[in-house]
Amino acid sequence: MASHMNTPDIPDDVMPVRDSKYYTPLEFNDIVSYSSDNISLLHINSRSLNKNFEYLENLLHSLNNFEFSVIGISETWLHQNSPDIFNLPNHKLVRADRQGKRGGGVAFYIAQNLQFKIRSEITLRYAETLFIEIENPLSKNVIIGLIYRPPDLNCELFCDELDLYLHKIGNESKHVFIFGDFNINFSPTSDNNNSLNFMHLMYSYGFMSIINKPTRINPHSSTQIDNIFSNVYNNTIMGGILCSEVSDHLPIFSICECKMGRNKLHDKIWYYKESKRNVELLKQNLFLEEWTDIYSINNVNLAYKCFNDKLLYYYENNIPLCRIRINRNKPRNPWITKGILKSIKTRNFLYKLHIRNPTEYNLNMYKVYRNKLTKLIRLSRRLYFSDRMKKVNRFTVKVNKTEDELTITLTISDAEKKDSGIYIMLVSEDRGGEHHGDIREVYVDVITPPSPAECEVTSSSYSPDWGEVHCSVPLGVDSEPQGSISCFQNDKKAPYLRQPEYSLDQIQAVFWMDVESSIRCCSFSPECEKGPELCLNFTYSREASSRSFSENGSQKRAETTLQQSVTSPPTGYAESSHS
Repeated sequence: MASHMNTPDIPDDVMPVRDSKYYTPLEFNDIVSYSSDNISLLHINSRSLNKNFEYLENLLHSLNNFEFSVIGISETWLHQNSPDIFNLPNHKLVRADRQGKRGGGVAFYIAQNLQFKIRSEITLRYAETLFIEIENPLSKNVIIGLIYRPPDLNCELFCDELDLYLHKIGNESKHVFIFGDFNINFSPTSDNNNSLNFMHLMYSYGFMSIINKPTRINPHSSTQIDNIFSNVYNNTIMGGILCSEVSDHLPIFSICECKMGRNKLHDKIWYYKESKRNVELLKQNLFLEEWTDIYSINNVNLAYKCFNDKLLYYYENNIPLCRIRINRNKPRNPWITKGILKSIKTRNFLYKLHIRNPTEYNLNMYKVYRNKLTKLIRLSRRLYFSDRMKKVNRFTVKVNKTEDELTITLTISDAEKKDSGIYIMLVSEDRGGEHHGDIREVYVDVITPPSPAECEVTSSSYSPDWGEVHCSVPLGVDSEPQGSISCFQNDKKAPYLRQPEYSLDQIQAVFWMDVESSIRCCSFSPECEKGPELCLNFTYSREASSRSFSENGSQKRAETTLQQSVTSPPTGYAESSHS
């Protein structure tokens, strides 16, 4: 190992190894609060980011989406052809993939409000490394190094090479954090030369160890091969180990007060609230505005400016600017329900119980619960994407092109009112070997019919040869308020005894009825071209003293002097068309 003579002056009360503890995510949330003044680090040996990225997302959500300054990932197992899909909100991904063979690889997730540069000159041959320097206008810059040393590489040569770079970094007078998977057992019970030599090297440059408990635990062994080292010992600093199984390595973290200067990133999204009412007010103001002064301006640029100024004035006065706060407690994965979140907390508690007391009973109890939860999460994810695919498959686009025109047909199955809106489509065609795109807009207005008519037939007090049909139609949220009710006898419209009355939640109407003929009553929206969507057929008998009413499989009975037998035609049945 290379010799050096720049051992820093470390206070006597500073220990080279800090005491760390195990924390469940719930315990972490109770004792840790986010502060932009802190530098916070998290390291995870993922053993394939592709396989365990979802577990990483779930862990971060269980930490109330605590925004770590830097997240270091070792053993990413990514390569240059890996897709760019492993992104975290508010973080930038920087990768250093292993070259020439599978496995290995390291990566950083760096908070977007931090300015940094990659220290590409710090590269070790006997380890996979990634070093960055964070600019800090309020104090010293911060150098953060991520190291993964494969177990088959020579440890002594690794230490000699690291010695040279620590000497160089030490002369820069900056805060330094080095963390990762060193594949060196730092456990106090481990008596090996590699651990002693490495710890002596780090302490000689003023680095203290923040983690002092096993980070890789299995039924046969417990080793402390993941660690965080720092030369920051005059500030408040804490470290710990998270009881969450992303891989067979436990995540480790440290939080240190460094008076960090950050760019201000708003956690709010601003938007103009173009509600139906606001747009109507805008239209009214634009209608009442005098535009004659624009026509009197001869300069086209000035005329356009005058028009634009007026339009913006009324737009800003009628369309308010609103903001949406980002919900940091919202799950990153929508298939993780509240029930699953509670189960994840229970799993983490059982895992910590196993770590503290590694009996066979605790291990089996944890494994059984973990396996059931894993199956539940996979099922929830499968159902979520299955539902998403069903929604996507609802939309069908057909393009028909002739020499004279281009026709675009958009078909939406099971259309709902919320499907209304403008659909933007990119139509691409091949012209002589070159692809040309054309953007088209299609406006879709979905009209939803009201609910089925609920009708009751009674005898008329005016004449024994006539009856009365009392109908009402409940109006749902998406129903058209201009919907109506009609009754038909002998292919003719039954006359109104009382015209339809409209309220916020229903439509009511009363019709005359010839007691000798059957009657059909329908609820529909005038815009539906196919006419009444849902009809009820009534057969009338004067001799009966009770009536039976059937709709959608439910039975309703009411005392009356008449009897009707009711049949319901299939959904989509229309008696006649209307405009």
